[in-house]
Amino acid sequence: MHTLKNLILPFKKYKVAAILNIIGLSVAFASFTIITTQVKYDFSFDRHYKNKDRIFRLETRSFDGNAHNAVVSRPMAKPLGSIPEVERQGLFTGGPELAVYDKNAGKNAQQGPFRIYSAEPGALDVLEFEYVRGNAQRFREPNTVLISETVATALYGTEDPVGRSLILALDTEAPQEIIGVYKDFPKNGSVETGSIVRFIGDADINANNESYVYYIRLNAPQNRGKVEAELWNVNKHSDIFKQIKEDSTVFRLSPISEIHYLKNVRFDPTPKSSRTTVWSLLAIAVLIIGIAIVNFVNFSIALTPVRLRSINTQKVFGNTNGAIRCNLIGEVMGIALLSLLLSLIVVKLFAGSAYASFIESCTKIGSDLQILAITAVVAIVTGLLSGIYPAFYATSRPPILAIKGSFALSPKGKRVRTLLIAFQFVISIVLIVFSISIYVQNRYMQRFNMGFERDNILIQQWIGSRIASQKDAFADKLKSNPAIVDVTFSSGKIVDLNKSRWGQTYKGELIAPNIFPVAPNFLSFMGIGITEGRDFIADDNRKSNFTVIFNQTAQRQYGLTVGERFGEWDIAGIARDFNFKPLQYGIEPIAFAVFGDHPIAKSWQTGTLYVKVNPANLSATLKFIRETIQEFDPDAEENLVFLDDSIGQLYQKERNLSTLILLFSLLSMLISVVGVFGLVLFETQYRRKEIGIRKIHGATVGEILRIFNGTYVRIVLACFVVATPVAYYGVKRWLENFAYRTPIHSWIFLAALIVVLSVVVAIITLRCYKTATDNPIKSIKTE
Repeated sequence: MHTLKNLILPFKKYKVAAILNIIGLSVAFASFTIITTQVKYDFSFDRHYKNKDRIFRLETRSFDGNAHNAVVSRPMAKPLGSIPEVERQGLFTGGPELAVYDKNAGKNAQQGPFRIYSAEPGALDVLEFEYVRGNAQRFREPNTVLISETVATALYGTEDPVGRSLILALDTEAPQEIIGVYKDFPKNGSVETGSIVRFIGDADINANNESYVYYIRLNAPQNRGKVEAELWNVNKHSDIFKQIKEDSTVFRLSPISEIHYLKNVRFDPTPKSSRTTVWSLLAIAVLIIGIAIVNFVNFSIALTPVRLRSINTQKVFGNTNGAIRCNLIGEVMGIALLSLLLSLIVVKLFAGSAYASFIESCTKIGSDLQILAITAVVAIVTGLLSGIYPAFYATSRPPILAIKGSFALSPKGKRVRTLLIAFQFVISIVLIVFSISIYVQNRYMQRFNMGFERDNILIQQWIGSRIASQKDAFADKLKSNPAIVDVTFSSGKIVDLNKSRWGQTYKGELIAPNIFPVAPNFLSFMGIGITEGRDFIADDNRKSNFTVIFNQTAQRQYGLTVGERFGEWDIAGIARDFNFKPLQYGIEPIAFAVFGDHPIAKSWQTGTLYVKVNPANLSATLKFIRETIQEFDPDAEENLVFLDDSIGQLYQKERNLSTLILLFSLLSMLISVVGVFGLVLFETQYRRKEIGIRKIHGATVGEILRIFNGTYVRIVLACFVVATPVAYYGVKRWLENFAYRTPIHSWIFLAALIVVLSVVVAIITLRCYKTATDNPIKSIKTE
């Protein structure tokens, strides 16, 4: 009964402060739930495999020694089958995303796009494919595919798709027989949920084509080093490695559960994250809970003088300190559990909002019961931590204090509460500095001059084989429109994480630069200048061998001379350096290539379209481009995007991180403000007599407000001194992930200070103004 009475007391006497504390706790629990959902997503990435400690990806050290490659050639991996410590191995490489449709249903029933993988049977065992319908026994047969549950449901609903035939749009018209349906892989894994797998066959057994991802399962994880050394022993005499000195570190086996965090790995198809970022998010979740606990403790301590009379009465009637403490702790636990229930509503609202897209994992309530259980435990611990100290504090005071006044405002009590509120301010300042710094870095990357034109340029990732085979006619038709300035083609996006590499011998040394096949007018289209030699010309398209133009970095690193042969390639010129990877990475050697009449030009098409447009009347221009695409290929899928937007997508993770940290920084600030509001509410209540006496002696409203504000301003300034080096260190470490980064500006720290000071002063002024303007005689009588 006493617990229920105590639970109702704060709402009766201090409605606003009690409600604000419940809001603060609810927001804190909701924030913890959302953040830990993302943290669990990253920490459990590719950890669902039963044999995860024995599954590895084969990687090779790059020729420049500065990184590793996630792809190898098929001859390199062939010796894996003869190494006793290797239980199973196989190729598993991601391809394009294609729309698909059932042969009988027709194109109108097409679904997707879905990721198309090429694989060897051994990889299916290594990656632990589980089949819900059919199996992979006929996987080696031509024109057979395996599809995931998601694809099966999209195409056939609840029907059995085994034996049906698929058409892969824009890839091949040959029907692909479905021989099995495999269980969906988790979203936080390397194999995409909506995917199709087909046998790669025996084509392209080429030592120079390092384009394939290989996975292996060892008989024991400790044999990893032995297998790496054995692979080197077998491969070191091959042409591609013969110029490398004796070195067993050329090959590396990376545990599949660690690939998500690996840095400096080229051609890596696995989505990336940073352990520092994940731990930072978890730290933010814990700190937000810490701020909420501090608020709750302050709230409970501030209520102690109001409860002293009740506590002493209970003692007179024989209640022990233990029983009273249990009642007080029970009250706090009740508020914590009420806040937990309200937090579920907040999480549900978040899951239905636009902010949910910033979280890679699912935030719907019930999607992860483990996270809900952890949050419930956190709520219970929060209640205990917030209730034990105030309960012992209140019951350990002599009854005389109930008559003499508020011990909550004693010097010792003030120091404790000042330290608690200072903790909140330090965290708020650090988070605000971090969120502003991430925003500044993102803006810096968006505005950075990458060394080529990027405005008013549209791109289409894949134009299809029909258009690719008649590019000149297609380009002429587009350029017939006065609104279209120019048209060009390349083998992919100019800015991308992965470019192909091709090894060639130059001056007796094997070199494998990035290679980027382009149309002859590509460099002039993109505004990439030539510093030496010449640009591509139309005749290069009719030559029987490659014509290449290297960038300045390649010239410096390899000692290139214009006019010489680079293996089988003709070096026509040197282009100005530009950034062809996101700004987390530096500039590497790259060769633009025009294939001419070389046989590889047929299989390696420059199928990405670039269109430079006049921004006036853009809707009509877009309509014309779409109509032209349909005219040349009625089955083509239009996916035109602006180049600037395409580049911006490469920084989507950083933008999401910035938005999340900013959001949770604001939430932490809100919770801190709730704490300040509660403290000021109680302090003005207890000091009403003092305020009245000051006014009688001539104090103005402004002077009284300055007294209250002065205390908290000094606390914020002291917190700023503590928070600044902490925030600087954290921002500096985060910026180290970028090859190109903005300086850490001093105005960011000043802005964080101004934000916190402005909010605190505003809250205190609004709360104290009413008390400062009350009739002093009434205040003294009431006190």
